[in-house]
Amino acid sequence: MRIGVDARLLARPLTGIGRYTHEMVNALLRTGADLTLYAPGPLVHPLHEGAGRVRQRIVPLKGGAGRFLWGQAVLPVLVRRDRPEIFWGPAHRLPLGLPRDIFGCLTVHDLVWRFAGETMRPASRLMERLLMPPALKRADAVVAVSRHTGADIARSFPDLRAGISVIYPGIAARPPGHRAGYLEKWGIARPYILFVGTLEPRKNLARLLRAYAALPDGIREQAHLVVAGGAGWGDVDLEKAIAALALRGHVHLTGYVDERELSTLYENALLLAMPSLYEGFGLPLAEAMQYGLPMLTANISSMPEVAGEAALLVDPLDAGAIADGLRRLVGSPDLRARLAEAALAGARRFDWDRAARQLLDLFARQGREGQRRAPCLSGDRPGVRQGIRSINGRFPDGPRRHPVARSVAAIVPRNPVQYSMSGKRMQRRRWTTGRRRRAFASAMRASRPSIRTLPPSATRWREPDAPCSIATRRAA
Repeated sequence: MRIGVDARLLARPLTGIGRYTHEMVNALLRTGADLTLYAPGPLVHPLHEGAGRVRQRIVPLKGGAGRFLWGQAVLPVLVRRDRPEIFWGPAHRLPLGLPRDIFGCLTVHDLVWRFAGETMRPASRLMERLLMPPALKRADAVVAVSRHTGADIARSFPDLRAGISVIYPGIAARPPGHRAGYLEKWGIARPYILFVGTLEPRKNLARLLRAYAALPDGIREQAHLVVAGGAGWGDVDLEKAIAALALRGHVHLTGYVDERELSTLYENALLLAMPSLYEGFGLPLAEAMQYGLPMLTANISSMPEVAGEAALLVDPLDAGAIADGLRRLVGSPDLRARLAEAALAGARRFDWDRAARQLLDLFARQGREGQRRAPCLSGDRPGVRQGIRSINGRFPDGPRRHPVARSVAAIVPRNPVQYSMSGKRMQRRRWTTGRRRRAFASAMRASRPSIRTLPPSATRWREPDAPCSIATRRAA
């Protein structure tokens, strides 16, 4: 099975979705997958082929405009030329020109643009609004990284044709950290509360700083606050906020850290604080569980689902609630020990090899169903070709393009032909406008078939291995 992958994020420094793409690609290669990676620049992160095979198709284009041009113009051409059986978009995108006979799978990590759009960069929010809905519409299968994200997709796109599967990401075996003395690089000399994430409004850092400033002096002396992450957007000026709250010496900013430095921070932290306003999954929560860290996180979106019993849940909009949670965790070793034990147990839910096998199983299962559910009104069938000409003069190339109403019209050619109409996809297709309905009916009459309309009760589909055959009669 040849799988094409949109690997554009592997040509840049890794952040949340980029790290997900990198780990999943490596896990797929360990299972023996045959991958073709498409990117707008050289891949800067190592790949572990294992038993698999990997090819790279690189067309260098720089800058935001170049990457957009690559995704909408260059990538579809490369995919059409290579003709993979599966195309996987791990980062909310599918090429708009993806051929219909290529199975398209889309992974959705969150719907921040819909539920917390004010916390996004305006340009990013616009791109998500423009490109994610058509990608979801084109997808043959949708993968959500959490049950909460899957529910958000189903609620926001009730007419979605593709099924939604929940596949949890894994936890990578992280490289060993540096010695504890390495922390002196950032001026850290005592236990600390750790925050990991890009510095942007959605991470709720302003309230976290106010909550930390509200702690008693004794608690702040017991545990400093370390903020690890690269600069994002939204005018998050932490230096100014730290000075205004008189927290210099208690809050340490590391900036962007590499993998070994991040491991060092996890290994020596007292607890993880992540009171985000919205997360589709929250990868730092899963990573912290690998190290047995107790956690404080928000009681909304996917964070309770991911953290499970290993976190103290708080209202992210209430700085007082965040401060109370920090005070309880820092001041109670017994509570931290109980949450740490639950973290180590809960970390077993997240495994990259298992996630890769589930993704490959989805590809194989959906691919088999796609082969069995062939177009039910093929233009190549004798005697039917004239009766199914579409409005624009072209013939439909599959069930998703054939307009079928809730009451299906049985087309009767001049010679008796019996054909099977299988597939739930056709049953879900509906007329969108009265004009299309009238135009299609006119085209049908012009080709002189006999038409009778079946009631909805007669259009219950069976599984592909026992297709429902629609009887036809000879035209008068």
